[in-house]
Amino acid sequence: MNGIRVSILLLLLSICRAETLSVVRGNVESESSLIGNNLCVELEEAGQGGIRIQSHVASDGSFLLRNVSNGRYTLRVTTFHGATIYEQFVDLNYGGPLTIRLPERQRARPVSGLVSVQQLQRPIPNKALRAFTDGMNQSAKGRPLEAIRKLDEALRLFPDYSEARCNLGVQYIRLGRNDEAREQFEKAAAMGPPSAVVYGNLAYLHFAANRVPEAEEAARRAIAIDSKPALPHYLLGAILATANKDTEAIRHLQLGASVSPKAHMLAARIYHKAGNPKGAAEELRLYLNSSDTLFRADAERWLGVLERE
Repeated sequence: MNGIRVSILLLLLSICRAETLSVVRGNVESESSLIGNNLCVELEEAGQGGIRIQSHVASDGSFLLRNVSNGRYTLRVTTFHGATIYEQFVDLNYGGPLTIRLPERQRARPVSGLVSVQQLQRPIPNKALRAFTDGMNQSAKGRPLEAIRKLDEALRLFPDYSEARCNLGVQYIRLGRNDEAREQFEKAAAMGPPSAVVYGNLAYLHFAANRVPEAEEAARRAIAIDSKPALPHYLLGAILATANKDTEAIRHLQLGASVSPKAHMLAARIYHKAGNPKGAAEELRLYLNSSDTLFRADAERWLGVLERE
């Protein structure tokens, strides 16, 4: 477990009615030799402690989860010994495959990317690492209070442990303690290397508190660090739509639609407001072509009106 750092990215997506997707396919990607080495993928449904769906990861990184329903889940990658090496929230209201990119394991080799001088000079003490691991195991068992206690212990032993602060912030969010969560993410951003995960979480918290300028800034920083994931684009698009920055909002919503088809509904509203019924109709058709059903009736009615005009 030494050197494996777990980060969690919250999804700002809608909770959907239960509807069986049946099969969810996906792939685990990693630059290390972890793939094919006794890994499992696990889904735990939000609010349904103990109900889990698991799949073994094949040697090529692929996995298949059966009898999955629409809804919000905690997604984990674990070893066969039960150690959690990756965790994030997902909203399964679409039919696309899941792609999981594992954080790179730290090895004795030349350093690449941005690593603070402080991190290089001060390795994580073993006691702090054990407390962090215990905290993540408590989180995997659905025990946020115990996870907080262990993560606090890790931070008492090593205050510059940015990964522990990031995960501590997530535990606070689970308990609705958003101000405390934001404090942890801000400290993690200040002490650690640039992290799209940390800034994505800050954007989520600012947006939830209606601090739109701060949310926009954090979302932009997340994308500047890593522009590939769709989620930060979806989040920035929603923020920009609130700020009436419509043209840019549409671009990011379209880039983020693979995470949530709801992005097409937001883009349709922007086109409609701008007097562009053709653009609105196209976004509605894209939404209806997805497997999401939460807004299907509204989208069908609205599209019918546009096509009659």
